Amino acid sequence: MTFDCEKYKSVCGSRCCSCFPMPKKLWEKNKNKAVRKVAELQTFSMKDEERIIVLTYDMLCTFLDYQLNCRIYDDRPPICRNFGNEEFPFMHCPFQHTDGTPR
Repeated sequence: MTFDCEKYKSVCGSRCCSCFPMPKKLWEKNKNKAVRKVAELQTFSMKDEERIIVLTYDMLCTFLDYQLNCRIYDDRPPICRNFGNEEFPFMHCPFQHTDGTPR
């Protein structure tokens, strides 16, 4: 077994796909793929890179469509790619282990 969000997203509602700081370049490149309505944009610098947090009214990622699929999956940032990897603090899925077994 391997980690697979598809198995649990109907149960968890993809709550892990929340608003997060992303490189501003990523937002600029993909903002045309945004699905959820933007409530506020917050920009700041982090590690010499412009970042942006795209806040939505439901606090889910603006790129998460209403079927709970990522609209920028192939271009998603490292924080999304690393989710579920138990080597990273606070990146654990509450429903399954990295190997895909249930918690």
